[in-house]
Amino acid sequence: MENLKRVIQLLSGRFDNSEQFHSLSEEEQEKFPVSIHNNMLLNDLIVNRPKDFDGVLKSIIVPKN
Repeated sequence: MENLKRVIQLLSGRFDNSEQFHSLSEEEQEKFPVSIHNNMLLNDLIVNRPKDFDGVLKSIIVPKN
């Protein structure tokens, strides 16, 4: 469980490639895609979630249909 918490910590937050973009020449910048990623946990926004829910899905049951 500690490994999962560490991975979540590493992947959560706001990330972009602006540093890489600004290191390019103007010609390269015209062809380079700029990206911004906002990753966060939304567990607190889930309505009626179990009180003991630790944020990890243990299993998923897929209906046959």
